[in-house]
Amino acid sequence: MTFALMRFYNISGTLTLINTLIANNTGSPSCASGTIINDGTGNLRWPLADASCPGTAGDPKLGALVYNGGPTQTIALQTGSAAIQLATTNCPATDQRSFVRRLLGGKCDAGAYEFGAGFFNYLPIIFK
Repeated sequence: MTFALMRFYNISGTLTLINTLIANNTGSPSCASGTIINDGTGNLRWPLADASCPGTAGDPKLGALVYNGGPTQTIALQTGSAAIQLATTNCPATDQRSFVRRLLGGKCDAGAYEFGAGFFNYLPIIFK
């Protein structure tokens, strides 16, 4: 899911992030210190200087929060995003918009949005 704001207080136990995109948080550090958050692989964090979150550091090149198809607003990945094809092979079949994920090499994009997925337009077949 795309979250504009997400906070956890008084956490006991652990949280494992898998195929998650953590970016552009206003507070510092972005993630809790200690062993509360585990890296389940396929994660992307931004900015580079914030090493408090698990995952690969890279620019996700995010668009604005708008309707990109589907029932909810999403934040689209832009061309050249480090999140593209970063996620592990444990990907859901569809993204947040219910668009089919494009698995290349068995990998999908990190986060809730699959770059390049969308509605398919089919031309009619006409037989003469």
